[in-house]
Amino acid sequence: MRNTYHESGLSDALGALVLIAVVGIGVALLGVGILSNPTHQKIPALDADFTTLDHSIIIRHEGGDTLQKEDVSFIMNGKDVKNFFKNRDGTNWSSWQVGDTLVYNVPADQPVPDSLQLVYVSGTSPQVILSLGKAMVTIRVNCGDEAYTDTKNNTWSPDQPYTSGTWGYSENRNSYSVGNSITNTSDPTLYQTESWFSEGDGQYWFTVPNGNYEVTLKFAEIYDGINSDNPRIFSVAIEGNQVISNLYLYSTSGLYSATDGTYHVTVNDGILDINFIKGQENPKISAIEIMSE
Repeated sequence: MRNTYHESGLSDALGALVLIAVVGIGVALLGVGILSNPTHQKIPALDADFTTLDHSIIIRHEGGDTLQKEDVSFIMNGKDVKNFFKNRDGTNWSSWQVGDTLVYNVPADQPVPDSLQLVYVSGTSPQVILSLGKAMVTIRVNCGDEAYTDTKNNTWSPDQPYTSGTWGYSENRNSYSVGNSITNTSDPTLYQTESWFSEGDGQYWFTVPNGNYEVTLKFAEIYDGINSDNPRIFSVAIEGNQVISNLYLYSTSGLYSATDGTYHVTVNDGILDINFIKGQENPKISAIEIMSE
């Protein structure tokens, strides 16, 4: 009986030690887990309204958490503009809660941005809380030339060949320029250069989101070899729809005179394509502007 009792007691003691060890290891592993997996950061919830009026941007807190000014950034065109926003009465804001309205009076010499991102910056990494407004597309191309800033302070990009995911012209494009004065425009520089297309039709392709666009095409006949005995006549199609038929610039406007046409198109395939269709002589274009509607 003594031996039986001794063995049983020893067995119980060993079991207790094993249990203690297991519990200790479990606690240690739990501690490691806590240290290696910090609490997930809470991102504020927010609903807001975005409008533009009289060269001002107005945002109203419509629901969700109260935001402290030091915890957020208001990003427009890559810059934090939260310090430009004021309370409706013109005072500085420190927090933004349901029902509050903030106003940014954009300087008169600057365009009014069409979108705003609210970014939470107090967590472990910046997180976008909300995107307001819509992503606007504006593409301006100074065909056949370098970058140019017009009289309205708009920037026109230098011409480029097409590559997938961007925009540009087809391989049969050539360029030509003159120094002559151009009439019927306040921006003659845009019309003193051109892209023209040899060996048939020419194209420009623009990678854009699906949607509705306003396309402005700018022309001027600047080649003095064009006349009534040697006319240049061509047509233009946008998104497969012919928008200009038998354009004869020399006949309608003469040499060195600007002519614009604006057209409204819908893109469904992610590419806005413009086709310059040869009639007599080579089709051409001076500048292209594309804007979201």
